[in-house]
Amino acid sequence: MCIRDSDMIKRKPELDFSQCKIVFFLGPPCSGKKTQALRLVQDFGYVHLSIGELLRAEIKKGTPLGNKVKTAVEQGELILEDIIVGLLLSEMQKYKSKSFIINGFPRTMSQATKFETTICECQLVLNFTVPEEIIYQRLMKRAEAENRVDDKEEVIRKRIEEYNSKTMLPLEYYNKLGKVKEVKSVGTPLEDYQQVLKAILPQLYFVIGSKSAGKSAVSKYLADRTNICLLYTSP
Repeated sequence: MCIRDSDMIKRKPELDFSQCKIVFFLGPPCSGKKTQALRLVQDFGYVHLSIGELLRAEIKKGTPLGNKVKTAVEQGELILEDIIVGLLLSEMQKYKSKSFIINGFPRTMSQATKFETTICECQLVLNFTVPEEIIYQRLMKRAEAENRVDDKEEVIRKRIEEYNSKTMLPLEYYNKLGKVKEVKSVGTPLEDYQQVLKAILPQLYFVIGSKSAGKSAVSKYLADRTNICLLYTSP
């Protein structure tokens, strides 16, 4: 059984997000996504939105939607893209920022499609990769430090397996578009941040070719899809 909230997704964005820079952060639990996102918030003024935090906040509010989410979580039901994208849209409309990091999204291809058809396309996907055994060790350490009795070994391994299976399709989709950058999150936070900066800071591309080769059309198409500033040189 799945739950959705179609009323949320029927709303049209009140703001134009077409010129925003949208960066998706994907990676298994304890891969350092939030740590690196908060560094970018501090250094470059990004707005950081976490799917998990938005859902927990909605539950805490005790709203009708929050109660639906709570019931779904308790019963192991799937929270569909309508609710996830609806929450993101509602939150994004609170900010004037043109730069957003969306942490833990998209988990499925349907979430990716719903976001891009409802709000806008993303420009970049940072995929945080960590060897499975290191993830397991980090999660066990966190469970012990925070006294999280629900983080048992079998549960942790199931979460890792579930993450890998769910995110395969959206990662393949964005990789075909050239939007995926990998961050090997096995060093210190500062070392990993250098990888993040290399991936996220502006890059310079040259498009060359013979006359009437279609350079302008291709360049404009890429600029529109990736939010890159397009500059022409004099002939």
